[in-house]
Amino acid sequence: MVISDLCSGEHSVARVVELVDSLASGASARKGVRVRLPPRAPNPYNPNLFPIGDGFGLLVFFEKFEDTRFRSGVERRPTSKPRGPRKRNEPEQGGRIRLHGAPALFVLILRFYSCLESFRCVANEWNLCYDEQNKVRKDKQKITERYAMKKFLKVILIVVLAVIILLVVIYINHQIRLNQESKLRSPLGQSVEVDGHNMSIYIEGTGDTTLVFMSGGGTCSPILDFKSLYALLSDQYKIVVVEKFGYGFSDVVDKSRDIDSILEDTRAALTAAGLPAPYVLCPHSMSGLEALYWAQKYPDEVSAIVGLDMAVPAYYDSMDINIPLMRAASWAANIGITRFIPGISDSDAVKYGTLSDTEKEIYKAVFYSRTATVTMINETAWVKENAERVNHMGVPQLPMLLFISDGSGGTGFDKETWRKIPIEYIAQVQNGEYIELDCPHYVHDYEYKTISENIVDFLSNKE
Repeated sequence: MVISDLCSGEHSVARVVELVDSLASGASARKGVRVRLPPRAPNPYNPNLFPIGDGFGLLVFFEKFEDTRFRSGVERRPTSKPRGPRKRNEPEQGGRIRLHGAPALFVLILRFYSCLESFRCVANEWNLCYDEQNKVRKDKQKITERYAMKKFLKVILIVVLAVIILLVVIYINHQIRLNQESKLRSPLGQSVEVDGHNMSIYIEGTGDTTLVFMSGGGTCSPILDFKSLYALLSDQYKIVVVEKFGYGFSDVVDKSRDIDSILEDTRAALTAAGLPAPYVLCPHSMSGLEALYWAQKYPDEVSAIVGLDMAVPAYYDSMDINIPLMRAASWAANIGITRFIPGISDSDAVKYGTLSDTEKEIYKAVFYSRTATVTMINETAWVKENAERVNHMGVPQLPMLLFISDGSGGTGFDKETWRKIPIEYIAQVQNGEYIELDCPHYVHDYEYKTISENIVDFLSNKE
């Protein structure tokens, strides 16, 4: 039976499929049926094994180029070689095509542009990498700085707390010591009321001539400071030591310290103590301005001036006064820090004077309660204006004796300048004299014998 006969009639396609399955399985699909296969296609590469009709039209493919399976499950691979496109003749010299002229230039430009693009991409990648590393480094630096700042603030906080605790301990110790020293601070003289406050005044001797000792700026205990000198004069003269407000055993008062206010307080204290004028004024240092002003304003109350290295107005023309430093010293004294500074309470009166051991203890006790008081600071703040006021009043004409030091001991002047200024001033006084001493500023604690002898001679000649 020819396969073309099976294609006619009903169910022709199904019969052909059945026949094909039988051939693939090696069994006969139906008894008595003979199958005659046509010869293979003349083209061995043609997979169309069964041409139908006249060799064209519907073709049956037993297998494709890829791996397939028949319906019976038998795997079959093609034996034919697929027809493909013909191979072109490869160019010689390794398969490279040589270009000349404009095409070659164009290709070169393209290659150069490609290199530039590659370089740009690499550069961008490098920049991104660098930016990332830089960002990481900055983040680490910020973290490190933040940690360092926290550590620094922690250290500062610890230091501040330690300082506060230390200051509290120092202040408590200071208050305890002040309470223990209260007996030592009992007034050595008498207290008189001036402007509603107590002012200390010390009186010694019974002579007819009254010598009024006036302390310099910042002297904590004038009564003890002058004692080495007035102890040698009290057998001939009446000795009076006036302790201004803020000094010694007088009250600390926060009030104006212009020259008129200071002078009127001193005059009121002498009047309250029953000590009439005239007086021989013995000022030291800054009190020289008050003594000169007293002689200018009330000449009948001043019979003579004995200057103990006293200040004259010209000193303050170039003197530099540091008020903030004085306020800092005042704060340190009020807290009690000064108690821990070795030797600060050992003044010239304590080291070189004739004070007894008990008097030295009294002096130190007074020192810790009368160092850089607000009254002293106010007085220093007014001193330049007070000097101008005294200078404007002129030079008083009365017996005057000046003891001049070598300028050491805290004056801030060299020896030549310190001596030149008072010598020029005393030259304008008709009955003026001066004596140069080779000792520091507190002359009455060093040369008290020499000074006392010259005072006696000076006052005897004046009479």
